Amino acid sequence: MPYCATMLKRLFAKRILTSNSFTALLGEDAPHSRLRQAEMLDRAFQKFALTQADAFTKKQWDAIQNFKLKRIIEYARRTVPYWRRLFMSAGFSADYFDCNELYRIPPLTRSVIKQTPIEEMLAQDLPASRFIRASTSGSTGEPLGFFIDRNEVMYRTVNTLQEMRYAGARNNARVMSLGLVTHRDLDALGCRIKITELEDAGSRAERLYPFFASYKPQVLITTPSYLKLLVYAMKTDGFRYSFELILCRGEHIEKDDRDSMSHFFSCPIFSVYGSKECSLVGIECTGGMMHLAPWMNYVEIVDDSGRSLPYGREGVVTATLFENKVMPFIRYQLGDRGILLDSACPCGRNTPHIQFRGRVSDMIDLPGERKIPVIELGAVIANKFSKHILQFQFEQKNSFSIFFNYSSIKSLHKTVADALAKELDGRLHPAKVYLKKVDTFQVNQDGKCPLLARARAHLVQ
Repeated sequence: MPYCATMLKRLFAKRILTSNSFTALLGEDAPHSRLRQAEMLDRAFQKFALTQADAFTKKQWDAIQNFKLKRIIEYARRTVPYWRRLFMSAGFSADYFDCNELYRIPPLTRSVIKQTPIEEMLAQDLPASRFIRASTSGSTGEPLGFFIDRNEVMYRTVNTLQEMRYAGARNNARVMSLGLVTHRDLDALGCRIKITELEDAGSRAERLYPFFASYKPQVLITTPSYLKLLVYAMKTDGFRYSFELILCRGEHIEKDDRDSMSHFFSCPIFSVYGSKECSLVGIECTGGMMHLAPWMNYVEIVDDSGRSLPYGREGVVTATLFENKVMPFIRYQLGDRGILLDSACPCGRNTPHIQFRGRVSDMIDLPGERKIPVIELGAVIANKFSKHILQFQFEQKNSFSIFFNYSSIKSLHKTVADALAKELDGRLHPAKVYLKKVDTFQVNQDGKCPLLARARAHLVQ
């Protein structure tokens, strides 16, 4: 009997994950109270389903993803001019859809979206109330404007609950978010603290620290940059507080930063990988692996021609979002490089996990079409030379000449300079690396100092 009950729960969970939400079924004319009730039911059922889905096999996840892929692709073909035109020119048919046929669809990129009239990217059969205008931060280049589906916000909230669960948070934990004012998924989960609360000692003393004392937040959701500001402010004021766990979004967090801030707050720090465009992509679990979110996206690793690569091969991270009907993102390139892995995880979940290799723009091109992620070199510099190097930036003239521009308190000792040159030459061979001490660094349009042209900033503390 217990076995039958378990099987029924999993069948029910699968049905929930492949069904439309109650909110979507009610329609736009439903009273607000009914919509709120439906949203609460949606959230509860999704939370239940995803708890049961921890035990799903790869075959079960494949079936769910194939169903959801076919649904969003067919919908895009019927309602979105851009996709209808593209499918016809590519000879792609959703009628006989199979995951192996996805390569027929050219990947979607930021440049394609910017070059296409926005009305051609939007569904033509939905009311204006379903459309929520959004934008990327622009931290890695010019911001991208797009639309998300109002009904999708519920799924993003559930994703946040999953992030907490994977990290080992307790049910109904008190949540605090710092900054992240455009992250609507956090609105229903707890209290938001604006970054202005950190601006001066007076506001911290009058508002922020009393908030910690009264609300007693257990989970903090923020970005690594905001977290650094919080640490600096607390150290300046001589104030300490311990969380149960911290979730970091939006940026890569270096190991040294993670370790030091984890020690300061006396709790583990977990990373979450996603994008404004495609919501949640990866969740770090207590086993230290970044799991995919197969209920939300279909993730591929593709080569330069857009063909999917097998497990263990490095390429461009590409995602198809299941739940945004107003502006479908199909085979959207997120701008990162990564590797999909299917090895067993200590947490017991059967979802594939992903290993990131840095931004596409953060790759140094070497002779013979070889590429190396700058983030990999940054980790080496941080681990071996952080006592000597304050800040650095790679400047690539061509595939054979790479400048390592750096600043330091005093000139590098010959022994240190030789060791640094040897380390970089060994990793970037056959390119030649030139060490150059500088006073200023190249910055992007946001005033940030990138590791590489158009790359995100990286400072060695």
